[in-house]
Amino acid sequence: MRPSWRRDETGAVAVITGLCLMVFMMLLALVLDIGHIMAVRSELQNAADASALAGARELLRQDPGAKRVTSFIGNPHCAAAVTAAGTLTNLTDHQNIAIAGADIQLGHWGWPGEAFPLYQFVPLGACSLAVNAVQVTTRKDGSQNQPVATWFARVFGIDTVNVTSRPAVAAVGFINGAVAGRVFPIAIQLAWLNRVLGQPIPQGGIQFNPDGGDNGGWAGPLDTQPTPHLLKGWIDNGWSEQITIGNEISLNNGVLDGTATYVGGKLLSQTQNYTLGNGTSYSGWLVMAPVIDKDKVNQKTEVVAYQAMIITSVDAKGSPKNIFVVFYDRPVLVDGGLPGGPFTPGTQLLANIPRLVQ
Repeated sequence: MRPSWRRDETGAVAVITGLCLMVFMMLLALVLDIGHIMAVRSELQNAADASALAGARELLRQDPGAKRVTSFIGNPHCAAAVTAAGTLTNLTDHQNIAIAGADIQLGHWGWPGEAFPLYQFVPLGACSLAVNAVQVTTRKDGSQNQPVATWFARVFGIDTVNVTSRPAVAAVGFINGAVAGRVFPIAIQLAWLNRVLGQPIPQGGIQFNPDGGDNGGWAGPLDTQPTPHLLKGWIDNGWSEQITIGNEISLNNGVLDGTATYVGGKLLSQTQNYTLGNGTSYSGWLVMAPVIDKDKVNQKTEVVAYQAMIITSVDAKGSPKNIFVVFYDRPVLVDGGLPGGPFTPGTQLLANIPRLVQ
């Protein structure tokens, strides 16, 4: 028989329960602190994203009252972009976040077909036309906004934690599409466009001839037949729908004498002077037209690119009808343009609606 004192386990369960409860409470405390830190990191990321977008929106900001498609002269608004990114009010952990100047960088985001690395941010020191992106990092640490205070981790000697967002990048750039009201309702054949762009002076007549020889035609949004009545509204105000590269459009290769005459009448009030990259100047109406890769302009097809062109004159009486254009090879700002398109030789259409890319 063993002595009774060796079998006495009174109070063991209470001790074990107390130890387990203590460990559980400590784990719960750490979970609460970690959850708080993760929430702060998410708020910092939202602040970085919003500030990057605010900065990028200023890079190619259109002046009030300017036309929707304009020649872009000079550099982006770099100083205004930095100011906008740094002064946007962002609330994080019940505190307005301040962003240090060193955490705001201007640079280039590489779109397809460019010399820059694809889909990467490259910081640029000087303001130039190559600047198309703003990178912002937000933080709560010893250098900015104070570290995040802990609630329960203090038991382990952790009073504060440094939290930093990942760098957010917002970019503008070459056009992938445009909001309603920006696209001129004439589609251009890609093969003809490439031949004209190879000439010393990239100019020619867009012919409207349903019997053959047409190199362009009247165009409208998908499933909307371009009729003379609708075309006049689109000539005045652009298409009523947002169109991006890859979207299908409807075509009409009819002569439509009255519509060509209407373009000629509008030309008088829209004419400005433009200078090509070779120094040659032309007077006319600067518009953005969709490019299609089809031999016949009498069917539905997708937009493969956009091209800036200056309408210089209209021959609505001859046969075939001709709208004479000069293709513009310098930067063109499309107010309401959507970025993400490829760099296309022969055109430099810039979109000013920012896109969060990182």
